[in-house]
Amino acid sequence: MNAALHDAACAAWSLKRYYDGGRPIEAIRYMGQLGQSSDPAGPSYNTNGLPLEPNLIEVVTVETSQPGGRHAGLPVGAIAIFSWPGQPADPTTQYGGARWITATNWLPYQKSTFVTPAFPGYISGHSTFSRAAAEVLAAITGSPFFPGGLGTYKRTALAFEKGPSQPVELQWSTYFDASDQAGISRLWGGIHVSVDDLTGRRLGAQCGRAAWSLAQRYFEGTILQAPVTLTVQPANSDQCELRFNTLRGFFYKLQSSPDLAQPFIDDSAGYVQATNSSMIRTDNVAGARKFYRVVSTLAP
Repeated sequence: MNAALHDAACAAWSLKRYYDGGRPIEAIRYMGQLGQSSDPAGPSYNTNGLPLEPNLIEVVTVETSQPGGRHAGLPVGAIAIFSWPGQPADPTTQYGGARWITATNWLPYQKSTFVTPAFPGYISGHSTFSRAAAEVLAAITGSPFFPGGLGTYKRTALAFEKGPSQPVELQWSTYFDASDQAGISRLWGGIHVSVDDLTGRRLGAQCGRAAWSLAQRYFEGTILQAPVTLTVQPANSDQCELRFNTLRGFFYKLQSSPDLAQPFIDDSAGYVQATNSSMIRTDNVAGARKFYRVVSTLAP
């Protein structure tokens, strides 16, 4: 389980940094500042603005901005969104509900001190982690279903506003149901968009299945038969680069010989424990030719 979650973390955060995907708070505020993109003949039109949707995203007019109007108090021409307005002053006795606010003030459903994660949105860590865990739990137990056929979690209070009005019990038949809802919750909270969630689920499934498959080789002992592939490339006129695949935790020793008829000599570094899936070494080129081999072992 830990290995699957570790791999899920590495995969998710590698993609986050590579693609640098935005989050809803960035998109909504930026597009809302530009205007609306639905009506070229209407006010506040911009091709990159927010699409209008009655009762959800609208343009504030002189009439609607008047006291008692649906957009009362909001600036004329602004893009208004019917949404949660943010954490109330006293979250123990008050709840925010939903009302019309300007798009440039939109907030995700979080504490006022935790507006949105300060790292890229694509892909969702919640979705990736949860799906990887679900895959391993299903494999370990031999069933995708929770023990007894139902997993539950009861919520009686929120941390940032009063509610719910009565205890809410979440229920899931399978580990996959629970992991899916973990990802969906980030959409409901306004922290991710669908592509972050769905891609995270797919990636998490790959991480979970791969970790479980590799674990079987350790349990069975067949991991000891894993072949080591060694490649040699010139680095410069005096050195060559040697690269070979490894298994984390195993120890590897590089050996060389100028002639296959002569004994192989250990590299001065001796056994080195692998911390990644490959090792890269450099060696001085001596003589007309040189042969290399790698020796692996569980302990030096």
